[in-house]
Amino acid sequence: MGVLLLGTTGRIFAAHPLLDPQMLTRQRTAVRFWLPVYRRLVADASGRAALLRSLTTPVSDTGHSALAPVETYFEDTERYLDGLLAFAPAALGERLRVLPEIRHVQKLDALLRVTFEGGAPRLRYEARRKLYLTKLLFDIDHTRAVRDGRRHQALFEQVLREKLWNDLDRSAIDVLDYRTRFKRERNTGAAVGPADASGPAMGPRSGSILSKMIRSGIGDAHAVPDILGALFIVGNRRQAYALERRLVDALGGPFRWRDRIDTLGSDQDRTRLTAASSSRFQVLKQIVDLLVGDQPDVPPYHFPVEIQIYPLNSYQAMMAGGNDAAHQQYKQRQVLTELLPVLFPEDIFGPHAQA
Repeated sequence: MGVLLLGTTGRIFAAHPLLDPQMLTRQRTAVRFWLPVYRRLVADASGRAALLRSLTTPVSDTGHSALAPVETYFEDTERYLDGLLAFAPAALGERLRVLPEIRHVQKLDALLRVTFEGGAPRLRYEARRKLYLTKLLFDIDHTRAVRDGRRHQALFEQVLREKLWNDLDRSAIDVLDYRTRFKRERNTGAAVGPADASGPAMGPRSGSILSKMIRSGIGDAHAVPDILGALFIVGNRRQAYALERRLVDALGGPFRWRDRIDTLGSDQDRTRLTAASSSRFQVLKQIVDLLVGDQPDVPPYHFPVEIQIYPLNSYQAMMAGGNDAAHQQYKQRQVLTELLPVLFPEDIFGPHAQA
């Protein structure tokens, strides 16, 4: 199993202090915030209801309730961790399985009690991890990019119909397949070439966003740039660049585009890909910030869309089951090298390679 660099883990734990196996000594601010909450709960059991209200009640209450209470997300947290372990070798997955004492805890105050009073380091860590992942899943559901994700997806497709598809020279650019995806949900739509590799899913509906936040050291779900994405498959590399130029013209010009990565022409940008990416992963991608109108008399706002363009042969190579660029194998590498070391740290669970 790959080992994350110290600098990387430090950045991740700075964004997610409750996941730090050495939180008591390295994340003292987080301890100072959480310990008084626990002490108040111990001193006054009725404080549990007040704590839950503070987590789920809008600061400016307009009569709208939260999507669901925080504690209803515990099951999604368990499913997420189970989904990750399904990518691991069987012996390792079994050894890292969530402890029954934690899996069956479904109350916030009970998790806090185990976090600060649990008898074993692993027990305390698993309680803290469950508490924190539940918090992140709740936050994701209440992020505007997620809340309005389907609307943004429909707006993006409308813009493409009006400004791209009607004017696209199909003799110069052969778009073999196109689809949009909302990261909170599973991808839909037919693929050109081999179908997506089957295998374990990333847990609950927001599992993919949660994974991105953890492995990239993103503490704020609003900062995830690829919640909405679009994939284009074209005939060859020349057409990929031609489509890119056409998209830039159609979607606001160069002011709206950023974070371009091109591994079609050279390896210069390859270091900007995730460490789990295959050396043969070839794509042209970047982010477009699409400016849209809001309510009347309210200034417009923008939301990001990650654009990925593949020549057909590059896409087929990525999806081929026997190739190390296969999507499912990429996901497995991502879990083993970027997620398990953070969520199942060897300081607590022991060396992973021995399983």
